Amino acid sequence: MRRIAHCVQEEANTMALTVESALSLEVFSRVPLTLFAGEENLHRSVRWVHPVEIPDIANFLKGERCS
Repeated sequence: MRRIAHCVQEEANTMALTVESALSLEVFSRVPLTLFAGEENLHRSVRWVHPVEIPDIANFLKGERCS
């Protein structure tokens, strides 16, 4: 599923990273990656990122955030 990263133009002339672009970054090539669902939404932009090193971080996330 490796593709060249690209961004999409959003409102107010800003550029947003798409989910597909994020998953094609070099950092994800270091680990096995399997997309189980949501392929139809890979074009959507990433709105928020939680950079953490806590194995059970899902317990702390709420709302529309991934877990």
